[in-house]
Amino acid sequence: MAQPSAQLTIYTARQLTLLRTRRSDQARILFKKISSELTHAVTSYTQALNALKSHQNAWAETQDRISEQHKGHILKGQHFRQDHETLQRMADQAIRLEEKAAADHKVVENLTLMATQIRHDLMMAEQKEKQAQDFVKKIQENEKKARYNRDEQELSDLVMARHSASQTKERTKKLIMNKLKP
Repeated sequence: MAQPSAQLTIYTARQLTLLRTRRSDQARILFKKISSELTHAVTSYTQALNALKSHQNAWAETQDRISEQHKGHILKGQHFRQDHETLQRMADQAIRLEEKAAADHKVVENLTLMATQIRHDLMMAEQKEKQAQDFVKKIQENEKKARYNRDEQELSDLVMARHSASQTKERTKKLIMNKLKP
């Protein structure tokens, strides 16, 4: 009767190990995906910062150039308006670039938090997977010990039965010999 429950236990332990292995694999896949997204987000954020810095440099150079051109000159309304519109477009572009950089930064922060949580979940899944594997090994070792003990007991019982049979045979032989004596 112990045999079926032992088989059920090892089957259950193996199923648990399989389930936990699958969860670990899923967590690894998700972590890899989030890490990849995070890498892309950091790249995008870096590019946004570089574009903003380049634009700010170009904007400053344009302001300096316009300022130099206008020194000592009386501006006509049309040139003044064109220069003002140029600087305004550059200011608007700077605002868009700053918003893009801020949005990319927010994405990086969110993905970093997700990656941290998923990494934690992955470590927990791997730990549970290891525990399940250890549980299977322990059950297998216990089964092996129980089988060894059963085999030893059967061997011992067999030796006892042979010894008992041998003694019975000897007693029977003596009884027959005693009855045959006149």
